[in-house]
Amino acid sequence: MSEPDLKNTSDGISNRALPPFIDHPSLDISEILINIFSKCDRSTSAASSCVCRTWSDLAVDQLWSSLPSLLPLLRILLPLVVIDDIFDFDRKARPPNWKRFWALTSKVRTLIHDDGQKGGANESPTQLSGRIAPNAISYLLLHQSWADRQFLLPKLERIEWAANWEHSLHQAFYFMSPALRELSIDIGESMPPNLVSRTLESLAPLPPMNVTTLIIKTRYPGQGWDLQLAPTVASFVKFQPTLLLLDVGGMWSRSEVVESLIQHTSLMSLELLLHFDTLSELRSSLELLAHQCPRISRFTYALPGSFPLLTPRDAMEPLLSCRLLAQFEIFHHSGLPVDSDDIKRMAQAWREMEVLRLCADTTDTIHVGTPLALLLEFAEEFSPHLRRLALNFLFDVHLPKPNVVWTSFPSLEILGAGTSKPGSTAQAILIGEFLACVCSEQTELAYIWCNGWRCEAFDTTGWKNGPEASHWVEVAAVMDCGRRIQEAAMAKALRVNEAKRT
Repeated sequence: MSEPDLKNTSDGISNRALPPFIDHPSLDISEILINIFSKCDRSTSAASSCVCRTWSDLAVDQLWSSLPSLLPLLRILLPLVVIDDIFDFDRKARPPNWKRFWALTSKVRTLIHDDGQKGGANESPTQLSGRIAPNAISYLLLHQSWADRQFLLPKLERIEWAANWEHSLHQAFYFMSPALRELSIDIGESMPPNLVSRTLESLAPLPPMNVTTLIIKTRYPGQGWDLQLAPTVASFVKFQPTLLLLDVGGMWSRSEVVESLIQHTSLMSLELLLHFDTLSELRSSLELLAHQCPRISRFTYALPGSFPLLTPRDAMEPLLSCRLLAQFEIFHHSGLPVDSDDIKRMAQAWREMEVLRLCADTTDTIHVGTPLALLLEFAEEFSPHLRRLALNFLFDVHLPKPNVVWTSFPSLEILGAGTSKPGSTAQAILIGEFLACVCSEQTELAYIWCNGWRCEAFDTTGWKNGPEASHWVEVAAVMDCGRRIQEAAMAKALRVNEAKRT
């Protein structure tokens, strides 16, 4: 995406009349204009800022509220040059435009920066990612102190920073502000873990940043470097007690992150990538989490492929004291099979459950699962809030006939079948007839068909063309046919009743 020329979008614009096609009183109302500009791309916002003074002020606010990189802001101050693939200021150019620079820094609410792309042979005003010279940041900080300003971006609320260069991660923290609430750090595989650790160690003991959302992920090959970095990340998390959402599901850790949540009783959402070897280690960590974060409502954890077969006692029961849990997902190569008693215990504890994912992934080689007939107990025991359910099913028991099905899901939107496979067309027909009665009219089927780890269990679109999906396609067709028959029967019954009344 090219970066529009923003140098003259707010200075020197006359209060000229609106063109006839937009000369309408409603298009001079700030609330309406803000709503319109919030849905425009950057080029449209830049063009809108040239219409009139009213439009200019609001369009420029919108244009600079979210930056796809630091580079457009730096170019406002001075032209940039590329030296050894790194962007730096051209100090020999025109005098720096500090007035405009500080005016625009106060508008920035979201900053996204990626240093993965090196600068070209010549500086290009259309490039929106790249590495920024340490001298450029020092230049900003020096003038910040001269101008008696506390923060470079005083109203910044959200940062997404991809660090692929040794100086990058340290630079990110110069842009923190008291308004910051969301911080996302993506650590590239070329970043040495010891350098990342030193940076986070220097920041951990500083006063909390009042961040409510923290996302940290790494791209290291294997697990060793993640495990080396995990204690430092945990230490950083420990000193952020205002967190409501913590996502470290892109970095392997053991129990360090859970142990760091000693001041996080308000934590509501957590995602972990846990590197345990035994069920007892998993159970101990989950028990500690439930004790320290009793108000958690969304929890996702993943386990390595070498981890033993899961049991409800170790993988689920420690969390039953978290009564507000509404979304619970486990990523494990064999999934988590449950029985009738497990369903009752879950339902008694998690009355507000909306999303439950316990199915296997595509690396599953051991056929374990939950009997399909137990869907009736899920429908009976769980509250009407359940919207998404994903299990691996077993088909080794007789399914109740449609005329004796006594309950159904009132609000289920997606039923995920994991990687389970009906054995024949005849079995697919029986399953489809059963599901047509148990599921609600809007329920769609999902099936994990793509290769890879942590596959989406609630994909309702792409799976039908996947390998080994033909029987589930047949199930879906039988469900649709059954629903049409039910609708026709209900319509006939209504007509009969109407005739009797008349």
